[in-house]
Amino acid sequence: MKFSPSTKLALFSFAGVYLALAIILGSLFVLRSEQKLITQLDEIGTTYFRDSFVVNDFELLDQYSNRF
Repeated sequence: MKFSPSTKLALFSFAGVYLALAIILGSLFVLRSEQKLITQLDEIGTTYFRDSFVVNDFELLDQYSNRF
C-alpha cells in the first residue's frame, strides 16, 4: 500500500509519541515499584542500602567473648 508523505509523517509521529509515552510510563512504574518495595521492607524493620559496600573481616563472639 502506498501512503502519501503527510500520511507517513502522521503515522511516524503517532508511533513516536506512543513509544515515548510507553517508555515514560514504564519507567515511572519501575521507580514506583522499587519505592514500594523499600517501604515494605522498612515496615518490617529491615534496612535497605542503595549502594553496596565491602564488609570487613570480623569474628563472632558470644556474650562471654568466646569465639563461636
